[in-house]
Amino acid sequence: MKFIIIVLVLASLLLAFKIYEQKNPNIKFDNSMLKIIKQNGEVIELNIKVADSPAERERGLMFVKQMPEDEGMLFIFDSEEMRRMWMKNTLIPLDMLFVGGNKEILNVKENATPESLDIVFSVAPTKYVVELNGGFIAKHKIKIGDKIEFMQ
Repeated sequence: MKFIIIVLVLASLLLAFKIYEQKNPNIKFDNSMLKIIKQNGEVIELNIKVADSPAERERGLMFVKQMPEDEGMLFIFDSEEMRRMWMKNTLIPLDMLFVGGNKEILNVKENATPESLDIVFSVAPTKYVVELNGGFIAKHKIKIGDKIEFMQ
């Protein structure tokens, strides 16, 4: 009897995942350009996908198997609040920039572990989160206090 219940629970979870996957593959992100302006004046330009709706923010970079170095994703929220991000169903390591409404980088997370359920927190209210390939922050020496610019 326990075996049958376990099989039914697993089948239900698998079905729910398949429904979710079928429901969300058609999300089309807008593309834009984002600049990271370092305090020394150096500018780094990136091609980004914009996640500015609840469904887009929920999907994020889930299931992406690789991403060119000069690409990333910009999450735009409706208000400035404390943010929580996670790596569920995210297959590549990511760096995260937590950015305030004034577009200043407030804190960063480097090399978030793929598929981890650990929560990554902002240290202050943020309006934007930028996700980049793992190692990008270190390679480009991005620091707290640097700024971003983008076209929306």
